[in-house]
Amino acid sequence: MKINAYVVILLFFLSALLNYAHAQILRLGPKAGVQVSRALYDNKEYYDQFNSNFGLGYHAGLVSNVKVSELFSLQTELLYNQVTKRLKGIETADFNQEKYDFISLPVLIRVSHSLGFNQFYFNAGPNVSYWLGGKGVLRTGELAEYNLEELHYTITFDQNQADENIMVVTHPNRFLLGIDVGFGGLLPIQKHRLMLDFRYTFGHTNMARLETQYIDILGFDDDLNYSNHVFSFSCAYLIDFDLLTMSTKGKTISNKKK
Repeated sequence: MKINAYVVILLFFLSALLNYAHAQILRLGPKAGVQVSRALYDNKEYYDQFNSNFGLGYHAGLVSNVKVSELFSLQTELLYNQVTKRLKGIETADFNQEKYDFISLPVLIRVSHSLGFNQFYFNAGPNVSYWLGGKGVLRTGELAEYNLEELHYTITFDQNQADENIMVVTHPNRFLLGIDVGFGGLLPIQKHRLMLDFRYTFGHTNMARLETQYIDILGFDDDLNYSNHVFSFSCAYLIDFDLLTMSTKGKTISNKKK
């Protein structure tokens, strides 16, 4: 990740803190959803050997939205995020599927428009993820020599754990930067809100650096110089908190006593 990406993220978080200081309405609640992802490789020749197909994943966590004006709000999320990569050989029966585990932190600026009791919005902003690890399943012709149809393995970053059932990534990019763009709506449920969200995450950072090497599993060699691109749909149940009323409630009671 380039240094200017860190500068952008830092400035974004500073502006977020300023917005919180002037916020009026806070919406907070759980969020969960499903997603499909696809690996896009830098090396186009890789597509001569494999098809990169869409894989199914999911995410779950917490979301907060702070209203700073009638038009704008700031949304932050803390999510567990599982992204799936699927590769299938073009001229062979080789198949490789890997599921990666991330902790993700999207920070989004939202533009909203009210229509009756409902609210529709468009939002965009950076998404920072931390790569925890993962697991995979492999099917190749070489496995027949070991009387195996497929091999299940774990992905790790510790070279001391090298084993035939463990794939070690030697130079991973544990912190990954992406850009989220999406739209959705808020539907009233009594005094609270149901949020329906559609989003596209454009992966900016590759999964590993150019010098990365796998400690091979039965001779299988992959290319980690790719970024993940994800389409997601999620639901969140949001509870409203009036920060202005909460901040003045104690003062009002104190004034009445006087």
